[in-house]
Amino acid sequence: MTDLSPALMAPKQGASGLAPPAPATPSRPHTDLAFYGRVRELAVLDGLLDTVAEGPRLVCVDGPAGLGKTALVREFLRRRSVRACRVAGEENESTLPFGLLARLLDSLPASGIDGGRSGSLQDAADPFAAGAGLLDALGQSQDGTPLVVVVDDAQWADVPSLDAMAFALRRLGADRILAVVVTRDPADPALPEGLRRLLADDDTVRLVLPPLDVADVALLAARLLPGPLPPNATARLHGHTGGNPLHVLALLREVPADVLAGPDDSLPAPRSYSLLVLARLARCDRATQDLVAAASVLGTCCDLREAARLAGLPEPLPAVEQAISQDLLRERFTPGTQGLCFPHPLVRASVYHHLGPVLRTRLHARASETAPDRFGALRHRLGAADGTDETLAADLAAVAEEEAAAGHWSVSATLARHAFRMAPPGPARDRMAIAAADALLADGRVEEAASLIGTLRDAATTRHHCTELSGTRLAGPRSAEFLGATWAEPQRHTGETSPGTTDPDQHRCAQRPGAADAARQRYAEGHLALVGGKMADATTLLGDAWRHCDPVTDPALAHRIAERLATLCLIDCRGAEAARWAERATALTTVPAKGGTLRYSRLLALGMTGAAEGGLALTRQLPSPALVRPEDADLLLGRGILRVWSDDLEDGRDDLLAAVRMTRRGPVPLRVLADTHLGQAEFRVGRWDEAVLHLGVGCSIASDANQAWLAPHGHAELALVLALRDDRAGAAAHLDEARRGLSGTRDVVTLMAVARSKAWLAVAGGDHHEAVRVLRPLLDLRTPDEPALLPWHDLLAHAQLAVGALQECAATLARLDELARATGRRSALAAAARVRGELLAARHRPEEAEQAFRTGLGLSATVANPFERARLALALGAFLRRTGRRAAAAEHLLAAHSSFAKLGAAWLAARCARELAACGQHVGSDTRAPLPLTPQELAVARLAADGLTNRRIAHELVLSVKTVEYHLSHVYAKLGIASRTDLPARLAPKT
Repeated sequence: MTDLSPALMAPKQGASGLAPPAPATPSRPHTDLAFYGRVRELAVLDGLLDTVAEGPRLVCVDGPAGLGKTALVREFLRRRSVRACRVAGEENESTLPFGLLARLLDSLPASGIDGGRSGSLQDAADPFAAGAGLLDALGQSQDGTPLVVVVDDAQWADVPSLDAMAFALRRLGADRILAVVVTRDPADPALPEGLRRLLADDDTVRLVLPPLDVADVALLAARLLPGPLPPNATARLHGHTGGNPLHVLALLREVPADVLAGPDDSLPAPRSYSLLVLARLARCDRATQDLVAAASVLGTCCDLREAARLAGLPEPLPAVEQAISQDLLRERFTPGTQGLCFPHPLVRASVYHHLGPVLRTRLHARASETAPDRFGALRHRLGAADGTDETLAADLAAVAEEEAAAGHWSVSATLARHAFRMAPPGPARDRMAIAAADALLADGRVEEAASLIGTLRDAATTRHHCTELSGTRLAGPRSAEFLGATWAEPQRHTGETSPGTTDPDQHRCAQRPGAADAARQRYAEGHLALVGGKMADATTLLGDAWRHCDPVTDPALAHRIAERLATLCLIDCRGAEAARWAERATALTTVPAKGGTLRYSRLLALGMTGAAEGGLALTRQLPSPALVRPEDADLLLGRGILRVWSDDLEDGRDDLLAAVRMTRRGPVPLRVLADTHLGQAEFRVGRWDEAVLHLGVGCSIASDANQAWLAPHGHAELALVLALRDDRAGAAAHLDEARRGLSGTRDVVTLMAVARSKAWLAVAGGDHHEAVRVLRPLLDLRTPDEPALLPWHDLLAHAQLAVGALQECAATLARLDELARATGRRSALAAAARVRGELLAARHRPEEAEQAFRTGLGLSATVANPFERARLALALGAFLRRTGRRAAAAEHLLAAHSSFAKLGAAWLAARCARELAACGQHVGSDTRAPLPLTPQELAVARLAADGLTNRRIAHELVLSVKTVEYHLSHVYAKLGIASRTDLPARLAPKT
């Protein structure tokens, strides 16, 4: 069975294959890890115990050593306070006949019978007689209440005892007994055949404990370490230990936190585990030891010929055979090659970290000369390095830059960090630090980037103090400030200051001594502030960085600063300035800007100014989504959102759907933006469930990767869909998240999104005054010239009309009309026509009002937006009903009712029903009854209904496969179905 819950448990105490290692010296305190998790397995055991009144039950709990089998059973017994006897196999007693059975008999509850039952074993000539004695003893132990019999570590028990136990368990009849057999593998040939058959029987319940997942490892690390591990370090620890709780706990207690979180790929093995591995290695001859040592240097898996060459073995097969016999290596055959693999990463770590520094360095140096690719050569050169190496640092930095240009940010970040570590102090090292920090931020590794930037700051401060001691002071009153207190408290952003006030052509401080240091430091801190959502600090820091940067001597840094300033201008709704910064950043590099956000920012900047067509012209050479290369995902993303803004909704959605799939391995900001934009597109084309799904995924990724600057907008957009579905609690919760993220930040686009969602929530509740209150301040902001970017004018005008503010409504309509006509947006023109019709009707000009409504209806028919089309049909139907044309009104109202019902906007469908009732027509409540599923369950169910596998669903939703299985099991139970084949019919909207 698969574990579907957080799998954390107390470590096993006592004998085991690999006992918990002793703590390091000095050690971290052993936090009391009380059992928690394994909810599903405990529920299975509880259920079995509750059914023993109907007859005995047998359960096998199995899994590799260290996964918490013993802890699970112990917790079960503690929780139920049931009569129980528990014995465990002992490796040093495995040859003692009936040793385990004797202890089992002595541990059985007396129930009024004399103890010492094990004495009868002296008369047992064979396991069958002993089994009969055990059966009798179990029968005498019955007192009307359940009895739990646990045999732990069955793989170490003596065979006669296991044969006797199998004999007895097979013959239990009406006994109220739950038998629990705990073993590593129920098919282990070391277990007697009779017991293996019994454990494989259909009536035996099998509980297979899986390893911890990455989230579980993160929770354990958070409990044992001073601070949380970065996500990539957690993933590395998980992969290194295979998720084995015993090994995870051992390394968390033995290895310093900074080593666990550091950039090095190689982690040690727990000491107790290493001792066992090294003991097996010591039993091998010298040739085998050399081969295993060479293989450990080459990696977890390697080519046999390469390992033999590195070990200096012309005939390696005898050594391979001996290594396999000691379970140190395994063969791996692929077409054309014969490979070697370590059975577990910890075996390789045990060998590798036992190599002395001289041998390890020599092997890495030799391996670097014959490595089959440049990444392998760089890895071995790093392994051979015994200090800073300027040439190696430069080579690492060059490859990191190439990987970044290709959008491989994780690889780029790792290489850049190594380059920084290998470089001698100086400006080149600082530039490598900046490249590494940028790559880490793009990969969502914010904590690591912050640590690296702190190192850069400390180095600059040291250089500054050394300069002062030498008698040379940095010129200019601001220089010391850049290196001193302002690091802790940057200049605050005031109302009118913005990135647009920084001139792309102005570098007035660039010639001052220390200016280059200041520019690098300010840029690094500014980028970190931007990702952290501290827009005011980012504006100040990046503006100062630009003024201190010399594009002639350091064009790469100038390019980075300009790209970030373009992003800040977009956030501040300064489209023209954003476009200017993006163009300047493009001009500062000869390398095509692929894999990042620069080209996307330039396209959005053009769209924000109402020039979406100009932006689309820049993507003219981009092929259809299926043919776009992964490194052009940023261009595809930009084209997709510009198409959406241009009312080409279906083509825009197709672009964005492809971009979401391409960016799953791209930079984290693009991943978040792709899901958020796709959610917006799905909302407009009427796929609201899918909109909730993708907006939720975007918010989740932003939260997991600490992208504070992107999370608020996703929450605001998600609140809009929930508000329109009258999910007031859900909408309010996401609005709270958005407001918290916006605290003290001038993010105009997200402020607009929050205001729009709050206004719709108010309108759904009938409070038009509140809608006017939250939307009216937007009139005083500098908002985009693209009306389809985030439509809100029509909602404000509608609310103003509802509260009787006709003049204000007319003024808002005039602004919307101006934007719509300037851009020719059919969606905006249709919305303006609807508002105009409502305003004219309120002013008692019915002929003009009807003409406006019908003009809007015609325009909306050309845009694939069912919600806006339904709003127009409702407005026209209500108008016709009030003017006495009920039959004509009913036609439009029925269409609106059907659309709102399918979308799940029940309150708007109810309004249509009231209007229809006034026309003399009554409609049933065909509003789709909400399914009893959580948003995550619904998202998983819909993808499963579309035919996606669990692994593909996990990839699409950024979940673990285990979590997908967990959600599906709940979906089946809630919907009353047996399998995924029943999902399409159950999820289909009723017609």
